[in-house]
Amino acid sequence: MKNPTNGSLAQTFQTLEEYNPALNAGVEKVALVLQTMALFFLIVLFIIELQNYAKKLNSDDGGLTMEIVTSIGMRYLVAFLMVMASGEILDFIMWLAIQASKWVSSVLPEGTYNMTVPGIKGKVGFFEKPIVFLFSAIAQLAVWTNSYIATIIIFLRAIQLFIFKALAPIFVVFVMSEELKSIGIGFLKQFSAYALQGVVLVLLMGIYPALMQNDFLAGDVATGMDAWLTNIGVFFLIFLKALVVLVLIIGSQNLAKRLIGGG
Repeated sequence: MKNPTNGSLAQTFQTLEEYNPALNAGVEKVALVLQTMALFFLIVLFIIELQNYAKKLNSDDGGLTMEIVTSIGMRYLVAFLMVMASGEILDFIMWLAIQASKWVSSVLPEGTYNMTVPGIKGKVGFFEKPIVFLFSAIAQLAVWTNSYIATIIIFLRAIQLFIFKALAPIFVVFVMSEELKSIGIGFLKQFSAYALQGVVLVLLMGIYPALMQNDFLAGDVATGMDAWLTNIGVFFLIFLKALVVLVLIIGSQNLAKRLIGGG
């Protein structure tokens, strides 16, 4: 199976524990502390829901039955288990995203992730060479910028994932509440979107070189006066495509959120 040669992009294949074991251990300790608060919220929500059901049933000349109490209790038992296993739940979501990233990488063409700007082709005149070199440098700078921005985006994604894992017990507790379940579900959707962003980045950076191949292999470059114009055209197209890819890299998180349905 192919893995990205880019060190930062390869981090999308790592679990949070593999990415930074020390930070992951610290985050798990924070989550453990917050479990106590989450369980307190769980008890409060359980009591409130029982009271709401009691008021509703009393107004209908009825009352709480053991069946209703058991039904509500079972939901909050599930919520209790989710709070206690919140870290494992998020780790499982991350594992699914990592497997998807590996599957995507495994079917991409050979040479994937190897992005280099081609040299000048054909015979270019002495006076035109500085202009062609300038456009070549601009194209190369655009490619490097994409790599650096992707590195920063992946780093920010990792920070967000760690923050979500630390706060997981507090938000997962709301999943089973009738009135507040949107908070818990929204939390899980947001985390899933950050995890899926890794898949989007692997796919995007994987097809990036392929998007450029039409420019690199544009055919024989003419010799003579139009050779330098042909080279400039190739480098300019690389620059424009790199800008488009840059926008997609920056927007990868929003794209993942839309795919998940979280924004």
